[in-house]
Amino acid sequence: MTDDLKIKDLKKQGIDVTAPQRVQFLLSFKTEEQAAGAAKDAEKLGFKKQKIYEQSKNNVMLWVSKSVVPELENIKAIHKQLMPVAERHAGIYEDVEWEIVLE
Repeated sequence: MTDDLKIKDLKKQGIDVTAPQRVQFLLSFKTEEQAAGAAKDAEKLGFKKQKIYEQSKNNVMLWVSKSVVPELENIKAIHKQLMPVAERHAGIYEDVEWEIVLE
């Protein structure tokens, strides 16, 4: 699902997309060490590490979060921040993998 469709879906769910929300973003790596290095870099950019877990052999997931207003421009700006973080640690950041954390 594209970013604009996700935002429209959030509106349909009654989520206020004009107020800051905790948004999680997913990055993937081959090792926990790569994920941990990326988590440190992301934290320097204001993200919070949520969890690192091994989904399968050579497939380690890193979820990071940040409180942002989930508008298209903000989400795209975050994509631009996280792509180089993943690349520096030989990982993948798929910019379609993000979600609002409802608390």
